[in-house]
Amino acid sequence: PARILLSTFFALSVLGTLLLIIPAATKAGAIDLVDAAFTSMSAVCVTGLIVLDTSNDFSGIGQFFILILIQLGGLGIMSITTVALHAMGRRLSLRQERLLTSMTDTEHHDLIASLVIILKFTFIAEGIGALILTGLFYSVGDPLVQASWRGLFTAISAFCNAGFALQTNSLMSYQTHPLILHMVAVLIIFGGLAPATSLIIPKWIRGQRIPVTARIALIATLILLFSGTFFMLAFEWNGILSGLSVFDKIHNAWFQSVTL
Repeated sequence: PARILLSTFFALSVLGTLLLIIPAATKAGAIDLVDAAFTSMSAVCVTGLIVLDTSNDFSGIGQFFILILIQLGGLGIMSITTVALHAMGRRLSLRQERLLTSMTDTEHHDLIASLVIILKFTFIAEGIGALILTGLFYSVGDPLVQASWRGLFTAISAFCNAGFALQTNSLMSYQTHPLILHMVAVLIIFGGLAPATSLIIPKWIRGQRIPVTARIALIATLILLFSGTFFMLAFEWNGILSGLSVFDKIHNAWFQSVTL
């Protein structure tokens, strides 16, 4: 399983590199091979590290390629392929099923159901996030088409914890727009927790019993989020947050804690 996973990600990174070096993918018509390779690898492995400005150096086609690489890398190529084959009525071989149950940590009979839930949760969360962010970007002055593209790109990038943005200064321009910050933060949190854990949050809130591993993950996440916010406020109240109002300081400290 480890060898298959590694080779699959490597193949996707190579494909992404080839797509990003075509003239139509960049506004200048060409970029260095090493820059295309770095961008592709960063998108597939959802690191968020960039050597080129996503909004200024890549055309709409190039940005679309980057978004596909983020989505495939974040979801897992084999997960998508498995569900697609199942939807077309094709059966997996025993070797494929053994491989995927090992990689997804599920039982044999739960494999397809688990993967379908993961894909449904991902696409629904990203879809809702994209619609809300589109409205928010439009409300702060973006034209509708630009707001729609930024909303979709930001939602997928946030849910996959990719860190890519279509603004040169990332989200710094929205320091005083808490709804945008909190919408992106919600997507990052749910994407980071994984669908299995995210879907049992309602049960946990209602006081119902949930698996110990999920409870540990949720409690640890809350502790890290709130302690990070507290320390960001404590150390940066008169530092990088000094030019903001009290409420904007809290919003930005929370957002920084979430992204970290």
